[in-house]
Amino acid sequence: MSIFAALVTIASTSALTPGRATLLVDNGSRRAASTLALRLTAASLSTLLGSEVLPVSLRWSDGVAAAKLDGTPACILESTLRALAADGIDSVAIVPLFLGPADGIRSAFATAQQDGAAPPQLALGACLVDEASPDDTRVGRALAAGILRTARANRLAVPYRVVVVDHGKPPH
Repeated sequence: MSIFAALVTIASTSALTPGRATLLVDNGSRRAASTLALRLTAASLSTLLGSEVLPVSLRWSDGVAAAKLDGTPACILESTLRALAADGIDSVAIVPLFLGPADGIRSAFATAQQDGAAPPQLALGACLVDEASPDDTRVGRALAAGILRTARANRLAVPYRVVVVDHGKPPH
């Protein structure tokens, strides 16, 4: 199963009903491209599911100028949950766009559960990689496919030497 197929499976378990919202949540970034990519992924999920999936970040993204985001500011989890509750939404499914259960998503979910201004029913979906399953090789296969595409497109010689780098977190 591809990573995107896993997202569809996770999000589809929280099918929208009246009074319910589904959020696709990433860690956030101060780079506009990250927010725009999150929006595209949420839009694709919305199309596949036939119901709206809102793109939301845990943090950072609200520091990106709306002008760099096609005129629409990024949404942050805490303020989005409060706005949904104010609009009468009482149940929210949070679909993490995280490889594994990072402290950020766990902490944000725990905080949201304690927030009296957030919807009363919050559900946190599974992350993309099942850490309990050593056979879950989806991310590794996706990385390998990207490496092979890049190597072939640039006519690199075998053996390939690859360094996988996470962008890290922005400085405070």
